[in-house]
Amino acid sequence: MLNNCSIYSRLFAKTVDELKTIDLSNDEILILINNLNQILYGENSILLSLRHPDLNADLMLNTTALKENQSRSLRELRGKLQSQALRKMKRSSDLFYFIDLIQLDDLNNLQFELNTNKNLKRWVDFEFSLRNVLKSKISFVSSLEASELTAYADFNELWINYSNSKSKSDIFLSFNLLKQYIIKVICNRLPDDLDYKLLLNNSLMAFYLKGLFELGLISDIPQMDEIFLWPTIHEVRAYVNRFEGDFHDQSPLGLMGYTVRMNSGLTQEDRQNILNRAFIDSDFNYVEYYDWGYKGTPNRLKCIASHLAMLIKNSKRQSRNMDQAIERWDEDLEYLRKEFYDNRCAAEFSWCDIQF
Repeated sequence: MLNNCSIYSRLFAKTVDELKTIDLSNDEILILINNLNQILYGENSILLSLRHPDLNADLMLNTTALKENQSRSLRELRGKLQSQALRKMKRSSDLFYFIDLIQLDDLNNLQFELNTNKNLKRWVDFEFSLRNVLKSKISFVSSLEASELTAYADFNELWINYSNSKSKSDIFLSFNLLKQYIIKVICNRLPDDLDYKLLLNNSLMAFYLKGLFELGLISDIPQMDEIFLWPTIHEVRAYVNRFEGDFHDQSPLGLMGYTVRMNSGLTQEDRQNILNRAFIDSDFNYVEYYDWGYKGTPNRLKCIASHLAMLIKNSKRQSRNMDQAIERWDEDLEYLRKEFYDNRCAAEFSWCDIQF
């Protein structure tokens, strides 16, 4: 839990006013801005989750400071944290994360700082041009998945696995994994073992690497002389839009960490524990945002079951083999029926109403 982790311990139970006055480390600033982004904008930085695999999306929501329901006070705190970040963060490795936390609304508020630092402004503009292309980015990576990804020894093999996916969300995740790898290379924490020939065959990665080179953030791109025609932002958009029709789960269940993906590390028991919490635990506010009904009600159970049935139906339409995923969803639907429907909700709606 949060109050057992040294990096967060002194932030725990602080008030907003106290957080405005104490001197924070760069990591503390980034973590707080990210949590304010979750509250104010409903966004979570995947890049920061990869830096701190133990940072779950809801950890900081338990602090006294961020429970205060004063939007104006929280926005003021966020503005002060951003100003503090721009004063303190001199290393490009820290600025990668800070820029990832900037929202569209911030561009006007940070106009003075950006206009006085032309290189930073060019960098922010570049990142936002790609963010507009990658619009439907995923907003949550479980601590388990983040730990596994950051511990993976061979980025090139990981990249091959994700780049072969048909999911736009997997492409976005692989893009953030590349960022994380580059940050570690810049900080000399990893040797530069990237397979550039492989990466430069992908328009998104080639465009991003060339942009970082032009910004002076990386000093060299091996084999770049072999590229006669670098991709434009329009070609990157065309590449990303190929994945618009994927059925990656960003429902309340997905945001809570539920997945049937083979590489997730989740067992059947893990998945069903998440379903339990989704149905009966009001602390998991993701479910509330989607109007899936109150905890423990027949409406919530029907919504959860209908969502799983929808995933099964959509997956049967796909050309790739989804048999294992469908089998897991079937198992979980049967679990919901036996555990909650038969004992609690059978009188409220017919299981046959679930659209399989």
